[in-house]
Amino acid sequence: HGNNRLGGSSLLDCVAFGRVAGRACAEYMLGADVTTTSLVTLAGGMPGQTESKPAASTTAAAPAAVETASGYTLEEVAKHVTKDDCWVVVNGQVLNVTSFLKDHPGGELAILTFAGKDASAEFDMIHPPDVIQKYAADCIIGAIGGAAVASVGAAAAAGGAVAKGEILEGVEGEDMQLGGWCLTLRVLFCSFLKQILGTIFSIKNFNALGDKSGLSRSAFFLVMFMVIHSVGNLHVFGGPNHFNAYGYFYVRLYWTGFGLNANIIEEYLALAGLLHVCVAWKRTAQQAKAIVRSPSRWTLILSGLALLVFSIVHLKQFRLGQADCYWIKPQWMWPFFLRRDGGFPFEKEGFTAVRDIYKLELQVFADPMTCAFYTLSVMLFGIHMWTGWTKLANNKLDVAPNQRWVARLVGQVLTVLVVLFYLSFVVYAGLGLADSSMYDPTIAPVPCSLST
Repeated sequence: HGNNRLGGSSLLDCVAFGRVAGRACAEYMLGADVTTTSLVTLAGGMPGQTESKPAASTTAAAPAAVETASGYTLEEVAKHVTKDDCWVVVNGQVLNVTSFLKDHPGGELAILTFAGKDASAEFDMIHPPDVIQKYAADCIIGAIGGAAVASVGAAAAAGGAVAKGEILEGVEGEDMQLGGWCLTLRVLFCSFLKQILGTIFSIKNFNALGDKSGLSRSAFFLVMFMVIHSVGNLHVFGGPNHFNAYGYFYVRLYWTGFGLNANIIEEYLALAGLLHVCVAWKRTAQQAKAIVRSPSRWTLILSGLALLVFSIVHLKQFRLGQADCYWIKPQWMWPFFLRRDGGFPFEKEGFTAVRDIYKLELQVFADPMTCAFYTLSVMLFGIHMWTGWTKLANNKLDVAPNQRWVARLVGQVLTVLVVLFYLSFVVYAGLGLADSSMYDPTIAPVPCSLST
């Protein structure tokens, strides 16, 4: 398994695959005379047990499931045994691992050995129970017979509580219409909200940089911010009054920034971004060999580096850039409590000087090279968000495996909308469509500080 032992230590690998090889040799030499044994039986039972029974063979139990409920059969699975079409059965679940072969840390051969077969016994010897859900949940395409449905029914009959994700998991066809899109979207929203709250109220992210939860949870928060930020930027189409009032809305929250010229949202965003970059960097260093064989990881790494450069440039241009003053009068205007009134310049009492980010935008995007750089960066962000969301939807959201395509679709739609919103910002300013009639060129501008 090299440096990325998802299944455990190398010693355990030797023991497990040694047992597999030993059994294969025994079957080759003895044929039908080989009998099924159990280590528990040979050892006289587990500690604390008064009586032990040989574990039931998963392979033997599978045909019974075929007779009692509809679903995939072992005969159907046995048809998919090539590198280009590889299915396996693990604990009653049917997995199409064709696309996962190249990413398997143990190599392709370890999986291809059991192509078209039930690999439950060998799999359980070296993998923890949740490894499929964590790393290959999108490979699950169904179950042998009605195993998943039967298990849910048995749990319900026993009075046990079953989570919604468990009810939906493994259910195919018309049964999935029970909840439909509304149920799936509701579960998706609750799962997303749980991850966002986890970034605020959980300290697990900071225990170790190698913990992937730090990467995924910060990603959820950054996605939420980018969606809100892109929608907020649409205020630019309302003209300088509206856009500058929108900017000043966040300045009015500086009292939450612990004495800094920033509000608590900006500070938390900076921490989330720093966490995301640090964890991504350390995981990249730790898994360098596995990354070489994974195109999706290369996509995230290269686009992430480009976005890091863009973020620094963007902050320097807009958040820390020198802007002129713009005067607005605090009054009720949803949701910013501000509106502009009177002529220019203002000399009446009650007007407040704010940073004219609308004019700053016109100045920055007057340069065609800046527009091209911004457009390229937005496209790279779209690639990064699309690829990253696909991974999050497959591994980090509490949505049933057969409905994860809905979660992926929601993220992809959000990605396209965010990209279009940001590009509209560039087109509006870069092509000279923005409203500059409010500015009198005969009046000398007054520089504004970052705290206004």
